[in-house]
Amino acid sequence: MIESESKEAEAEKLLAQEEVFLPKPPVKLEGKEDKKSVRKTVTMEVSSRRNVYKERKILQAQEERKLLLKTAGDKMNDQKHNRLDSGQIKKLLDQDNDVIIQAKERKQKVSEMKDRKYEELIKAEREEAKKKDEEIIRKKKSENREAADSWINEIREREQLRIIQKLEKKKGAESILKVDVQFKEEQKKDALEQAAANMRNSQNHLEEMARIQSNRERKAEASRTVDEIVNRDRKEIDLRNLRRREQEILSRNTVGKIVEPLKKAQALREDRPPKEMETKLKRLQLEERGEKAATMKSINEDRQRQMQEREQKKEAERQRDFNWFQSGFESDKLALALEELKAKKSREDRIAVDKCNEMIGERKRARLIEQQREASRWGTMPR
Repeated sequence: MIESESKEAEAEKLLAQEEVFLPKPPVKLEGKEDKKSVRKTVTMEVSSRRNVYKERKILQAQEERKLLLKTAGDKMNDQKHNRLDSGQIKKLLDQDNDVIIQAKERKQKVSEMKDRKYEELIKAEREEAKKKDEEIIRKKKSENREAADSWINEIREREQLRIIQKLEKKKGAESILKVDVQFKEEQKKDALEQAAANMRNSQNHLEEMARIQSNRERKAEASRTVDEIVNRDRKEIDLRNLRRREQEILSRNTVGKIVEPLKKAQALREDRPPKEMETKLKRLQLEERGEKAATMKSINEDRQRQMQEREQKKEAERQRDFNWFQSGFESDKLALALEELKAKKSREDRIAVDKCNEMIGERKRARLIEQQREASRWGTMPR
């Protein structure tokens, strides 16, 4: 009886040890983990716990075998010492076998119950992990849907903005073209007005020059007629003077011939030689000739001086006309150069604006392409 109680105590002890060596339930996972990682962790924990459970079962069986051998040895020793009969030994062995069978059955029931609980726990954990995975997938799908909607809205907004910018650029180009056309028309109009003004000025100047030339010719003709009249009068006066002097000389000669004896007589009376009168007459003639030569020289000098003055006036007027034409040509050339510079500046500004718009568009396209690459790399939609 005592031995059976001791065996039952040992069996209970073995059951307690088995409870001690039972595998612990898996730790509940928290946080947002991936579905594959959760499943992998659960399977690894289950396999490790099963291995530990098998090893512990093997160790328990070894301990039971040792304990049974020990009990059998003790029984044999007791039989040797006590020298029990075969009926008692058989009874004791049957009791031991019953206790061992009961312990094994209890142990099997406990293990089956624990396996069932463990399987239920694993199943519950799997269902919970599945629910968590489904929740994570649902959240991720909703986030992806929201991101896709926001991305589509952003693409639509960008497309609308691009269309608006294109329309604005088109309107700006049309306005610039209108401004250019208007500016060219104004330039053409100004050029036509300037050409008409220059033509009017040149025509007026030519008319003025023709009037001045006609006045000059009229004045020259008048001066020429006056000079001719003066020369003719002078020639007539000189001719009359010459005739008068010749007549005087002839008369003097005749008178001299007549009065020569009288003069000689008078000269003799006055004691004057006749040669003195001749020298005096020659001197008077020379003086008259000198005066005449001086008069003609002064007339020629005056005429030369007037001709030089007229030539100088003509040259000055010609130079003034040339300077006027030159200044008009230079002013027209400068105005055309200024207009060309303005047109060039407007073209350069327009080209710079177009280049700036192209650079901004290129940067936006590059940024959008980079966002799409990042989105395809990380598997998410750009926001």
